[in-house]
Amino acid sequence: GMAALGPRSVQQILEAKPDFEYGSTLLPYQPPGATEPGAGTWIGGWGAFIPSEAKHPEAAWEFLRWFAATPEGTLAEFETVNYPPGYLGSPALAKMRADPILRPSYDAMLAATNIKPSLPETNYFSQQLEIHVARAVYGEVSAREAMRVVKENTRREAERFKNQMGL
Repeated sequence: GMAALGPRSVQQILEAKPDFEYGSTLLPYQPPGATEPGAGTWIGGWGAFIPSEAKHPEAAWEFLRWFAATPEGTLAEFETVNYPPGYLGSPALAKMRADPILRPSYDAMLAATNIKPSLPETNYFSQQLEIHVARAVYGEVSAREAMRVVKENTRREAERFKNQMGL
């Protein structure tokens, strides 16, 4: 079967089942009769924060800076969590480029523009996509219905957020 996963999933899958036959391609897959494959992939990112009540905010900031914006930290993060770095000086990018499984994500990531939706409820939207795309993949709902529900739920969450913030 096929599933839409990001590069972060590779490490988890291969640790659980080292002999798993695993491949990657860009989205959408090249349909019959097309001359080239699609050029999309899941690109989003992650966020990190320091709670206002943190007892050691300076140390927390130093850690965030280390794992997100230094060669050593971004490589450690990539080798541990397997999320592609956002720091162009990261040696993890060379590892992605050299890996045939991760290369499609690497190529799409470097060519992408407007990669992160500029809406505060991005995490909610991503969760909704994960839930409802899986439902479509497993045949519980049509792809159109899954996208309708994601859109409806995310719009409702955006409205709730605006009301909460007084926007």
